[in-house]
Amino acid sequence: GARKRPRVSHPAGFASLSSLRPLLESVRSRKMDRMRAGDVPAQGGLPPSDRVDVYASVLNFTPPHRTKSGDWMISATVIDESLPLPDLSATANNAAAAASDSTPAPASAVPHVTLIVFSRHISKLPRLAMAGDVIRAHRVILQEWNGELQLVSRRFSSFAVLRPRDPSRMLSARTGEGDEDSPSASTEDRWESSFTAENPTPPTGEEYDRAQALWVWAQRRLETHPTTPVGMRFVVSQMGSQGESVGRPGNDGGQGQGQGQRQQQQHQSVNGDLTAMVTAVIPVPPAQRTPASPRGFLRVWDGTGPPLCDPVPLDSLFSRAALVAAGDGGSGGGGDPPSEVLVRISELVRELNESTPGSDSATPTGANPGAVTSTTAAPGPPLLIPPKCLCGRVVNVAVWEDAHWDLLSGPAGVRAGTPLRLRNIRDGRLSGSGLRCLMVHPKSFVTPLPGRTYEVKEMLAAHGARVRRGDPYNGRSGLLPLDPVAEDDYDDDERVRDDEGAANGEATATERPRLIQSGSPEKRLTACSSLSGCLGEPAPFRLLARFGVSGTYPPVDPRGDASAVETLCARDGGGGSAAYRFALCLVDGAGDRLDAIVPDHVAEALLGVDAADVSAAVTESEQGSENFRSEQMERVLRKLYRLTRGGSEWRGYLKGVLLNGEKFFVLDTLPEEVSSSAKSARLGQGDRVNAVSG
Repeated sequence: GARKRPRVSHPAGFASLSSLRPLLESVRSRKMDRMRAGDVPAQGGLPPSDRVDVYASVLNFTPPHRTKSGDWMISATVIDESLPLPDLSATANNAAAAASDSTPAPASAVPHVTLIVFSRHISKLPRLAMAGDVIRAHRVILQEWNGELQLVSRRFSSFAVLRPRDPSRMLSARTGEGDEDSPSASTEDRWESSFTAENPTPPTGEEYDRAQALWVWAQRRLETHPTTPVGMRFVVSQMGSQGESVGRPGNDGGQGQGQGQRQQQQHQSVNGDLTAMVTAVIPVPPAQRTPASPRGFLRVWDGTGPPLCDPVPLDSLFSRAALVAAGDGGSGGGGDPPSEVLVRISELVRELNESTPGSDSATPTGANPGAVTSTTAAPGPPLLIPPKCLCGRVVNVAVWEDAHWDLLSGPAGVRAGTPLRLRNIRDGRLSGSGLRCLMVHPKSFVTPLPGRTYEVKEMLAAHGARVRRGDPYNGRSGLLPLDPVAEDDYDDDERVRDDEGAANGEATATERPRLIQSGSPEKRLTACSSLSGCLGEPAPFRLLARFGVSGTYPPVDPRGDASAVETLCARDGGGGSAAYRFALCLVDGAGDRLDAIVPDHVAEALLGVDAADVSAAVTESEQGSENFRSEQMERVLRKLYRLTRGGSEWRGYLKGVLLNGEKFFVLDTLPEEVSSSAKSARLGQGDRVNAVSG
C-alpha cells in the first residue's frame, strides 16, 4: 500500500512546503479582490501575507556566485515531510542504465521548492555544505516562476543553517538505537549552526526539536527515494571514450548558441546528472592558471565503464601530490582509484547493511543482483560485500568557476572517498590537450552527499553486481587493506587458510578472503610460502608470504653512519610534510628476490619513528634538538639491523599493483617475525626484480 507521510509538528508561524501552493493562490485571490475594489497597498508594497517562514531540508544547491548586477546569489532545492515522495514504481533502477548506453527514460520529477537567496555580501548567504542540511528561512517572498514555486529573499530576510555535530549519534538516538542516557539533541551545543543576521535569534527548544525531526527524516528520505530525476541521469559508461571524435545524437545540437559552444557540443556525449565518488582533487598550479583554464580538476568513479583510467589532466607536482595524498590518506595504499576510496566504500557498505532491515547475504530468487530495494519493502536487498578491488573507469571533471572550486577545495570541501552529485553537467574536450572531461559550468549544481543516499546505494549495488559477474577489475585500482576481524561478517566462501595451518592440513580460526582475478572468475588464490607465487601472480593481488630482508633501497648500512637514514625519507613537492619513501629487499630460501615498497604508515609502525623526526627540518616549527634527531636515527638503524640480521624470517601480506603497465610490490601490513634461529635455511641469492628507482 501507499506509504503514509509522517505527522509533522511545525513550530508556531512556520509553514510547511505543501501549504505554499494554496497560500500563493490565496494571496493572488486577495490581490485581485483589492485591485477590483481599488484598494491598492500603500507605496506599492507587497501584502504581509506574501512573506513566509519555513523550515526545510536541502536537496541540491549551487555555490555562491555573482549576478550581472554584482550581487551574490545561491540557489537551493529544498524539501520537507509534507511534499509527496517520488513514485518508486515509476523509478527505473540505475543499475540497468549502468549496463546500457541507451537513452534514459523520460524525466521523473522529484517534488521540491526552489529557494533563491541574494545578498550584497557573500558573508550574508547561508552556508550550505551537504545534502540534508536543515535551513530556517525567515521572511522570504513566495512567488511562482515557469510553473514552479520559489522562495526568494529580500533585504529583510534572514537564514540559519543547522547540521548535527555527530550525525551518527543523532540518527541512532532518534531511531531508538542510541544510548538512552545521552543528552538531548535539542540543545545548541549538539548542532553546528550558522546565521546570516547580524543579531540572530537562536532557535527555541521547539525549533531544535523540529530541526532534529526534519534532519532525521531527510536522511531516511535521501536513503529510500531518488534525489534526482531519473530521466536526467547518466553514468560514466555512457560517456565517450578519449578516442571518440564526435558526440552522440540526442543532445540539443547547439541551437541558439555561439560558434565556440557549438564546436564544444560536437564532442558532447552526455549531458545531465551524475552521482559518483571523488578519487582525487587536483588544483591547477597558479603559474599555469589563465582566464581560459579550469581552476582545478576532480577525478571521479561510479563503477561503470571499461576498466581503465583517463590520463591525469596535468603533468605537475600538484597533480602527482594530489594522487599521492589520495593514496596515502591513512589507508596505506596507492592506486587509481586509491585504497582510501576502497576503505570509504567498505565503511559505506557496512553502514548500509546495518541500516537495512531484512538484509540477507543471498540475493532473492529471480531478483536483479544489482537492485536496491526501499527499506520499507520486503524482502530486503541483498547484503553487499566490501569490494577488494574496483571495476570501472576513472574520468576527469574540469571545474571552471571560482565559486565551485572554492566549495570543493575549501576546509569543508571534498576529498578522496566523498560521494558527490553533479547536476547539469556535460562532457567535452579541453582546448590544447584535447582531453575529454566532464565540465562543471556556471549553472551546474555540485553537492556532497551522505553515504546512504539512494543513488549512492544504487552505484555500490551495481558495482557489486559487476564483481559477482566476474567483470574485469581496473588494473590501476588500489586494493582494500585487509581487516580480518571486520571482514568476518561479510566474507563469502572464497577463503584461504593461514599458511601454517594449511601446511599441517588443519583448518584455522582466522581465514583470509581472497581476490577473484579479472577475466578468471573461478580462479582461487592460495597463501604462498615463498616469493615465487608473488612474482608469477598477475596484478592486482594480495598474498601472505614468508621472506627474509636483505636490505633497503635506497641502501642503508645498519652498521654504518646513522645520517644515511635521511635518504629513506622524502617531502612532497620538495617542502611538504615528510614521509618514508623506500623499499625493502626481500629474499627467501628458494632464492627468489623482490623489492617491496613500504607505505609511510607501515614504515612508521615498523621502525617506531616518525619520518619528520629523521628528516631535515624545513620550517621553524620542525626545528628541534639535534641530539633527539640523532637518537631517532640510531633507533631506526637498530630496527633495520633486527630486520636484516641473518636467520630472521618474517611473514606479511604483499600486494601487487600495476602502474603504467608495470607490476610493483607493496608491503601491505606490519610483518611478523616467525623465526630468528641461526639454523634457519640460508636465504638464496637470486636476481632482484622490480628495483625501485628514486
